[in-house]
Amino acid sequence: MKKLTLLFAILFNSFAFSQDFQITNTGVYSVDIPALDVYNGNASLLFGTNYWFYSFDEDGITSPIDQPIQPSPTAWGPHNPTINIGKNNGYISSVYIDPVFSADTYYLLNYVQSLDGGQNWSSPMTIDTIEIGSSISTRFDSPQAIATNNNNLFILRFSFKNSQDTTAIYLSNYNGPKIRVDENAQEYEWAMSMFVVPNTTWESVYITYVENNTIYLKKIDYSFGGEYTSYERKPITYLGQVFMQYDNFTKLLIDSNGKMYLFYNYYPSAGVYLVTSTDEGNSWTNPQKVINSPNQWVNDYVSFNITSNDILTMVTHNTDNGNVYSKSSINGINWTETAYQVNSSNGTVVDFSFQNSVLIGNTHLATAWIDNRTGNEEIFYSKFEIPEVPSTSIHQNEVVDKFELSQNYPNPFNPSTEIKFSIPQDSHVILELFNTLGEKVATLIDKEMSAGSHNYQFSISNYQL
Repeated sequence: MKKLTLLFAILFNSFAFSQDFQITNTGVYSVDIPALDVYNGNASLLFGTNYWFYSFDEDGITSPIDQPIQPSPTAWGPHNPTINIGKNNGYISSVYIDPVFSADTYYLLNYVQSLDGGQNWSSPMTIDTIEIGSSISTRFDSPQAIATNNNNLFILRFSFKNSQDTTAIYLSNYNGPKIRVDENAQEYEWAMSMFVVPNTTWESVYITYVENNTIYLKKIDYSFGGEYTSYERKPITYLGQVFMQYDNFTKLLIDSNGKMYLFYNYYPSAGVYLVTSTDEGNSWTNPQKVINSPNQWVNDYVSFNITSNDILTMVTHNTDNGNVYSKSSINGINWTETAYQVNSSNGTVVDFSFQNSVLIGNTHLATAWIDNRTGNEEIFYSKFEIPEVPSTSIHQNEVVDKFELSQNYPNPFNPSTEIKFSIPQDSHVILELFNTLGEKVATLIDKEMSAGSHNYQFSISNYQL
């Protein structure tokens, strides 16, 4: 096995690193995990503590917001509120679980909407009864909501003890019929996920969930006329004899060619796995562990997205060191070489949701989290460039007969450039970055690589240059 060191010097223009911003100014000891969406240059954020709503420029703010808006003054400590913005009309919707204290305490799934950017809100409309009893069962995956380009709002939730229905998963749009998802399940279902694929006259809603240690896929088609077709669920993978709990997750993504990516974690394995399908979920690859946990940059709280040009992204909270990181991939297996740290104050992230990162086009992500750098728990926010995908082999059938490092292009550049190199045999490759003074700036690659032509997408956003 050869060991090859590639010395590489480049020129680059100045680059403004992404910043994070304190959004709230509550001055209290504890706040809830925020919900976030971004539309047409504005970010909208709310969280369950007192149910406050914040609206600000997607690029950040100059000072915290002291006077937020309360979408529903009657909401009493709502659980797991969502926020979703219609991508064609800009209407803001929120779904939340709210307790009602009476002779029989029960928990309602309520819905509110704003037509003017969050300044004024509708009166709460009850969609469902989630649970009856003195307390609500803890889980992070319910409710979920997705606003589509066709101005539909799909709402997924788990009802524990509904007086009119059995315990089950249900799907509806905000004013449409309620559909049972889990087909007469005999066990509690966990780790729900939802992905919507638009079509010409209908929208396909794909749902994943875990029942009796097996992950299932369910498809429901909604026509624009209000009709729906529910298909038989399909098993994806058996998890073995494991103990599912409230913070386990599945996350389904579908690319522009219909390929399905399912990420999931489960206790006690402590990691994130991936299976894929190219035939509408009829067959799946064997599970592959893509994230070890814990390690230097990731833990169990991971938020995945996919861009319209099929770049996979993750934003994750490392609970060991208190930071939020981001990576990207083109296949779900190989991720950005160096994780990009999102928060600027090291070690101050308190909590983060695995549903809490938002794509802004195909170039940027936004996320929000609970942070204690001020001495209290406040909500912080950041918009940042999607990290470049890792190096990938090109011209895999090409015969390479010599070591070669090509000039990066473009050069000068801002903020990214492509580095191409070829190796004629399997080798340990070290790719190092030097400035014009001959000083080493960073090590980009230090690993075994197979023979062939390779490229490496380098972005300044991953390095403090």
